[in-house]
Amino acid sequence: MRMRASGLIRALTEPMHEVTGVPAFLRCGVEVLGEAMGASKAVFSERPAAARHGEAPTVHFVHWPDWCAAQYRGRHWREDPLRRWLAGAQACRAADAVLLSELVPARQLTRADYYQSLMAPAGARHVLSVALREGGRVTGALSLVRSAQEGAFRPHERELLATLAPLLALGYRLARERAAREPVASPADVARWQRLSPREREVAGHAMRGESNKQIARRLATSPWTVKKQLRAACDKLGVPNRAALGACHAAGGVPPDPHA
Repeated sequence: MRMRASGLIRALTEPMHEVTGVPAFLRCGVEVLGEAMGASKAVFSERPAAARHGEAPTVHFVHWPDWCAAQYRGRHWREDPLRRWLAGAQACRAADAVLLSELVPARQLTRADYYQSLMAPAGARHVLSVALREGGRVTGALSLVRSAQEGAFRPHERELLATLAPLLALGYRLARERAAREPVASPADVARWQRLSPREREVAGHAMRGESNKQIARRLATSPWTVKKQLRAACDKLGVPNRAALGACHAAGGVPPDPHA
């Protein structure tokens, strides 16, 4: 075990109480769990209460090739064995985790279309999934994914992920609730935001979350002077005088949130 449960709980708790939106929740969770459990990829499937029967689920692919999400939605979601497992988990009160190898025998898996055309080309072989619950209802499922070279998940890793399920479910709920409270920008504000270059939007997003120029520079592998110049350009295009006004503009709904959130 790369990290004890107590260490993972500490590593997850602080950022989970700050993230806004599902993508930010996933970045946080996958960064911590992926490193601790040696998983290079992840998949998150949302299960909203209002989802209609027969409708393709909202699925987020983290660190997969760009084509994977569209192919899954267009071709593979109906045959996903995790969907059947979640339907059974919905009727079971206890949080649990499951290995893909427990759902599909290895020989059957490697012959399956979704494995041959989606998983194998993307370098995915071993999957460990956990159901997230709110009040007994399954609201989502997080799957950690390893390549064949990274090796299979062990029983103690399954137990560890199941232990973390309540914390992950709480973080997921809080991230959604914060996103729902975010102010909505007007069409004019969105148009101003779109004047920014991709890097200016990225720098502005980090600045709005309170990061210093030095922190942003380290994150983006550039210099603080370059960050300062890009932030100045973003403020000019958005019609705000400085970093503080940029944050206030966002809080009032004048600027969309972090472009990567």
